[in-house]
Amino acid sequence: MENEIRGLHASLYLNHPRWYRKRVSTYWWLQRWEYLRFVLREISSVFVAIFVVEMLSKSTPSHAAPRPTPPL
Repeated sequence: MENEIRGLHASLYLNHPRWYRKRVSTYWWLQRWEYLRFVLREISSVFVAIFVVEMLSKSTPSHAAPRPTPPL
């Protein structure tokens, strides 16, 4: 009985038609201005993240800041 079920599943899998998928160009985003704008917006987040990491790495932590001089 178990072998019949396995055979049934295998035949359904092997005889299943492939889904049709239209080929899409690698440069699909250059076809319309809206697509290009979307890709540029998404890429800009990478530059913002790099800027934030760079600014955080250049800032000094508050515990390492020099102590204020006492008033005279």
